[in-house]
Amino acid sequence: MRRKLRRLFLWCVTMLGLTGVIVLTTSKGNHHDRRGGTNTNGHLLRQRDSINHNVGQASHVLDKSKPFVAPVEFPAVVIEKTSSHFRTKHLQNNRIESPDLDATDQSNQQDHLPIGLPQSLPKTNMRKLGQVRNISKFEENQKRYSSQRRRKIDSNQVDLETSTNSNISQKLQTKGHDSVAHPSGKTNISTGQSSNQTVHRKQLPLKLEDIFIGVKTTTRYHQSRLNVLYKTWFQQAKRETYFFTDGEDPEWQNKTGNHMVNTGCQPDHHRQSLCCKFAAMFVKYMESRKRWFCQLDDDNYLNLPNLLRLLDTYPSEKDLYLGRSSLNHPIETMDRENDMKTVRFWFATGGAGFCLSKALAYKMLPYAGGGMFQSMCNRIRLPDDVTVGFIVEKLLDTKLTSIRRFNSHLQSLKVFRQNDLKEQITLSYGINSQRDNVVTVPDAIFSKKDDPTRLLSLHCYLFPYARICRRR
Repeated sequence: MRRKLRRLFLWCVTMLGLTGVIVLTTSKGNHHDRRGGTNTNGHLLRQRDSINHNVGQASHVLDKSKPFVAPVEFPAVVIEKTSSHFRTKHLQNNRIESPDLDATDQSNQQDHLPIGLPQSLPKTNMRKLGQVRNISKFEENQKRYSSQRRRKIDSNQVDLETSTNSNISQKLQTKGHDSVAHPSGKTNISTGQSSNQTVHRKQLPLKLEDIFIGVKTTTRYHQSRLNVLYKTWFQQAKRETYFFTDGEDPEWQNKTGNHMVNTGCQPDHHRQSLCCKFAAMFVKYMESRKRWFCQLDDDNYLNLPNLLRLLDTYPSEKDLYLGRSSLNHPIETMDRENDMKTVRFWFATGGAGFCLSKALAYKMLPYAGGGMFQSMCNRIRLPDDVTVGFIVEKLLDTKLTSIRRFNSHLQSLKVFRQNDLKEQITLSYGINSQRDNVVTVPDAIFSKKDDPTRLLSLHCYLFPYARICRRR
């Protein structure tokens, strides 16, 4: 009898100890362990191990003859209570495995409600787990819908860009745009450019202030040639135009608003002098950081509205070389830095004028900046305009886009009809004792004696309300 009472007493003491441990676990489960730096879940694991150890010791006290079956160990389940839903976390190997835990959930870990070590969850908790599963399915469906919506939007943008490019091509065709082809005959009429270029929409419309215009001249032509330019198109682009000469001229420096640049080059028309002036012009353009660089000679008439409309159809961020060749075949020369090999390429003649985009000009810096352009001229022993074609086509692999509306004195200028004169970008003249090569202007208000170049009459024909035209 005493033995049975003793066993009953020890059993009661053991059960009371287990109950106290469980209560201690539920009351202190939310506190952080300062010594180990672990979270609530690690504290629960250590309490679970201590319970198993105490139960094992009690079994030996109760009855050493009968083997004691320890309780089945289950991973602790923690229900995290958030503002919107509940999530489950399984404690395994002393860590929380919750791949969908974000930074907000980690900051709210103090709100964990420990349940202990139950063999099965109550029905209310199972209902909450069902809510979690439904919420996770909703989130997956929402992510799937958003990804499908994003792909649909991207496809619509591609279709919009394609339709926009096709509309631009149709407008270029219907407006009778230049047949801008490479001189070799490779034409891409649909885009209005050479075969290696594509038309894109520009973010900003081109303005006259985005164009740098450089004119090569010499001191002996200041009164004769520059005077014609000064009275005509220069009045429309005073801030954008610079004259590159070979001597000081205070009178013209004052008339042009300090836009006369004395290059210090030789006052002749030799190759070295032309290359010297273009090198100074290129440096001045790079300082301006404008979107287009256009070079002219002092015997060119420039139709600024037509030039602006032309350049506005091309993106300056692409490599573009616009002009007109004076030959009907590529020029051939020897490359003296490449074992005297023969090279063939197209070039835009400087007598008709040509334009370079900003992107292409920046790529020319290693060959045309810092005094390198004159060495490039000596490399092929040809003038500046031919050297530009050599750099662009042979070294930078960019083809010339031929614009038929650039004209020089090397062409027959008398063949232009009345309507054709309004469409040209540049025109020129040639005066000699045998035959004058000038344009025929209808209803010219200046006589041939007062206007031998016919550029004054041409300007009044195009702009009848100009200052020089109102006096007639």
